Amino acid sequence: MVNLRLEIAIEKEYPLVEIIKDERFGKDFSKEFRFKIVEEEKGKQIIYVSFLKNEMILASKIYELINNLNLEKVCINIENLNENLKKENFIESLYLSAYEFDKYKSKKKEKKIYIKIFGIDKTSLTKSKIISQAVYIARDLGNEPSNKLYPQAFVEKVYEIFEEVPNVYIDVLNEKDLEREKLEGILAIGNSSKNKPRLLILKYFQAEDKNKKPIMLVGKGLCFDAGGINVKPAEYMYEMFADKSGAAAIVGIFYAISKLNLPLNVVGLIPLAENIISENAIKQSDIIKIGDKYVEIVHTDAEGRIVLADAIQYGIKKFDPELIIDVATLTGAQIVALGYKIAAMYSNDNQLSKKLFEIGKKKREYVWRMPLPSFYRELIKSERADLANVRSPTSREAGSIVGALFIREFVKNKKWIHLDIAGPAIYPRKENWINKYATGFGVRLLIEFLHSLK
Repeated sequence: MVNLRLEIAIEKEYPLVEIIKDERFGKDFSKEFRFKIVEEEKGKQIIYVSFLKNEMILASKIYELINNLNLEKVCINIENLNENLKKENFIESLYLSAYEFDKYKSKKKEKKIYIKIFGIDKTSLTKSKIISQAVYIARDLGNEPSNKLYPQAFVEKVYEIFEEVPNVYIDVLNEKDLEREKLEGILAIGNSSKNKPRLLILKYFQAEDKNKKPIMLVGKGLCFDAGGINVKPAEYMYEMFADKSGAAAIVGIFYAISKLNLPLNVVGLIPLAENIISENAIKQSDIIKIGDKYVEIVHTDAEGRIVLADAIQYGIKKFDPELIIDVATLTGAQIVALGYKIAAMYSNDNQLSKKLFEIGKKKREYVWRMPLPSFYRELIKSERADLANVRSPTSREAGSIVGALFIREFVKNKKWIHLDIAGPAIYPRKENWINKYATGFGVRLLIEFLHSLK
């Protein structure tokens, strides 16, 4: 049971929040959030608020206002949000604005706000609630500290989440299974820790044709990433409890597609590991085998592409997917290129990447397609093996592109999208509906994308 911080139902009552789409707040009413409280007859209170073009910012501002006014019950009329998708975004933003990760705080906020919504149908409200629950799951998993959510504990938590969720089946490969399957990439990274690696597999087959090739989602699950032998600088290490945000997003997505009963076949592969320093840690210049390719480890902190590549090549052999989407907090270079609000998207399919770009705009989870130029392939060449995870331990050239090029080597002829979500998934501050640290980025985006494929 996912405990949302709000109760939202469909009904009209007072106090009522009315969204005003005219010039009562001035000609620039859509650029700045404003409100006015009016006492109507018979004690009915109406709070007029200015319409904002971004419905998710509008919802978060209204939630903040309700909180500041200490209202425990309120009704919001969203009839002026003409598009149904915008209404769904509005509801999701209300739920997400209320999120807090306070599991390890002795004093918790007990207050719960009850909101009634006027102007949305029950189906859309239910969909938004399920999607918000999925984001809460992803945020909670992403925000857990690594001493509480190491690889095996992550597996156990996922079993708990799906205990009463229909049609999702779970398999797990432990270290002995990984050795048997020759998954050297996951083992090479994960054996550095006493908390041994796992490959978590989620399966959901609900298409009309159960034999139809599935969509394969792959999420990077580094429960903590200290960088290995190439240890991270201290200022970049603290947030690495959330380096499992890609994995967390995949779990949230499976929760939602099951609850929404989407008629799709989907498999999820989540490589779980810790990348730390120990006598068992992989070393610079070591060579491992991933699928049919030998890979030289030139930098141990370029580990995400190693575990993703290993999971992808295994998933192709096991499930023969029609489409692969991998999600990872892969590179700091993504933040340099696109900041904290836009994920880097790489793909070998123009139609699918365009679709995801458009959905990103609609769901306010933005992606930007990045190039995969062949002339940069030299940046993953090795003198001693088929590939290197980076060309040089000191190279900072085209960092996000290099990570994507490496992963592309293992997708064979499959349709593929890679999302580097390093910035949007681990946010540096609280801002509107986006919380600090693990944000659950990618859940809403990919649920809507999958919904469009059904």
